[in-house]
Amino acid sequence: MSKDTACFLCGNNKTKKILDAVDVNWQKEGVYSLLRCLGCGIVFTSPRPRESDMGSFYPQGYFSGYCSRSAKVAFKKRLDLIKNFKRSGMVLDFGCSSGGFLKFLSEHGFDVKG
Repeated sequence: MSKDTACFLCGNNKTKKILDAVDVNWQKEGVYSLLRCLGCGIVFTSPRPRESDMGSFYPQGYFSGYCSRSAKVAFKKRLDLIKNFKRSGMVLDFGCSSGGFLKFLSEHGFDVKG
């Protein structure tokens, strides 16, 4: 993991912490911060996983069950979190898996990319 807080898009070192979170889906250890770059406005995760770490974020079963009732409950919780920051507009989801969450957001009025 890289604790680098410089923006990967514009290189600016000035950021504002939006929130700290833990992995509730797969119980990966650690706290992850969402930071907003004060230069370009993009929001990114810190620490950032290295490419060699990526496999540990997608355990067996990760890509199954995204149309299930429990997935829709989880999607609703994520939607509520997003609505704390924006009520509509574009959402870019890096690593969007099957696109189930993007489909859900689209059904709730967001313009989605992933």
